Amino acid sequence: MRKLILILLLAVVSNGAAAEWVKIYSGKKGSNLYADPTTIRTNGSHVKVWLLIDHSSPNPDVGGATSLSAVGKVDCDCKEEQFQAIAETHYGMNMGLGSVVWSRTEPSPWKVGEPGSGYEAIIKYACGKH
Repeated sequence: MRKLILILLLAVVSNGAAAEWVKIYSGKKGSNLYADPTTIRTNGSHVKVWLLIDHSSPNPDVGGATSLSAVGKVDCDCKEEQFQAIAETHYGMNMGLGSVVWSRTEPSPWKVGEPGSGYEAIIKYACGKH
């Protein structure tokens, strides 16, 4: 029950309509990556920020479902130049709108940004290297 409440709270709090999204990356396949600068929180070499990825066409997700956008909170380790998703919610419509397709609150593995990638854009933006 506690996990369900947390997922529902995450869905309400992370809804894209309430954020001030700033585009930080445009992908080659038509996906765009946005950050909400009002959510940046720094703790030592770590920076947390809410992100939104918006797809130009349906993106395959868990269990065969598809989504057009995802909103998530990431933790960037600026010293190690890596990040991990702390939580994410995938939506059936663009810009974090529509019904929730799936959601998770477990942190992802740490990821390093390859040059020119969206992952690199996340780290550069959060760590102030943009």
